[in-house]
Amino acid sequence: MFPTGVGMNRPSWLIFFIHSEEFYATHRLWYFICLVIIMFAAPALWPFIFVKLLPIVKIFVHPIKKPWDYVFGKRESYWIIVHLKEGSKVGGRFDTNSFASSYPAEEQIYIEEVWNLDQNGTFLEPIERSKGIIVLSTEILTNDLHLT
Repeated sequence: MFPTGVGMNRPSWLIFFIHSEEFYATHRLWYFICLVIIMFAAPALWPFIFVKLLPIVKIFVHPIKKPWDYVFGKRESYWIIVHLKEGSKVGGRFDTNSFASSYPAEEQIYIEEVWNLDQNGTFLEPIERSKGIIVLSTEILTNDLHLT
């Protein structure tokens, strides 16, 4: 009844079963119940099943390619300390007017409010008359993020 072979899709066993003449003639109510399940219930349930199974089955690749994009894409506010490759630290408040680049652009970060830090990385006070700082990825060693 249905063609088979390489590249040919086979119908669902349920669709094939309910469209047999014997089933339709003897079980009309079940025929229509199965059609509703196939046409409406199953497609509506697939996303919920997928979301519940996603944490269990770790074979799926996350759609966000870089941790940088994942963290800064949330648009949360952070106290951030950027450790620079030359050994110094830059700290400040990453908030609604701050910005971080995203893939495929090279990582850069604009911190809207820059603060003075002590030797231990404690935030002392904001730098007066500062309009923020842009730090390029070529200068960044690591970022410490702390919730505001």
